[in-house]
Amino acid sequence: MTDDLRDQYDPDRWMALGRDLRDFRSGGPEAEAFYATDPELGRDVERWRWMMAESSYRASMERDITRVVEDDLRDMWDAIRRRNVS
Repeated sequence: MTDDLRDQYDPDRWMALGRDLRDFRSGGPEAEAFYATDPELGRDVERWRWMMAESSYRASMERDITRVVEDDLRDMWDAIRRRNVS
């Protein structure tokens, strides 16, 4: 597993490089091959993507819910990672 791929497909490394999670792309054949070598990270990213999609959908459908911003995405990712540590 090269550092270049980890920088591209690991949200923790992505953020450590100062990048916004709104720009994070976790799909495609190369990403799937990467996550096959680290299944736990792949499952976490999949859970995060679902959580993000659900929140974005709810925000678009319900007027009283604010749109998802960068801090929300980071909080969602932290919640997913904490769940696996405990």
